[in-house]
Amino acid sequence: GYWLLFHTLMANSNPHEAELLPLEAVHDWVRYFFRCRGCAEHFEEMWTATDRQGNTGARAARAGHEKASLWLWKAHNKVSARLAKENPEAPAKVQWPPLQLCTACYRPDYANGTESIVPSKWYPKQWRQPFVFAFLQQVFCHDSDTFTCANFFDPSGYRHVAPSG
Repeated sequence: GYWLLFHTLMANSNPHEAELLPLEAVHDWVRYFFRCRGCAEHFEEMWTATDRQGNTGARAARAGHEKASLWLWKAHNKVSARLAKENPEAPAKVQWPPLQLCTACYRPDYANGTESIVPSKWYPKQWRQPFVFAFLQQVFCHDSDTFTCANFFDPSGYRHVAPSG
């Protein structure tokens, strides 16, 4: 649904060529067009909230492609955690990506089972964000030929990611 669209927009956008920064476009769409007003208000609260590093959604939107993409990823996982908590009877809302899809996205003590992963709870300390960013680009840039998708650093060190084809 919408999250897929938003993540794909972020991954396939070149923020240096846009009149409106991609994350700001997502924010404005949610703010003005999303029919679930409670959801839009919650998104706005996340957008204006200051995290431990002093960042807000608006600051992340202007801080570069990686920070903007990671802000949206965090927001998505926080929404999933909130929904899981509010309605435990609903189908499970898990943090993404799960360990099975991206072992490198998790700190080693979580990936190897020394520390427990709670799939429905947002826990920022378990993530290795540079790897999450690389994973987001790989997943949401499938067969893309945009500059942003074609050229980014893969922190795994295995390769410089480029589009197929």
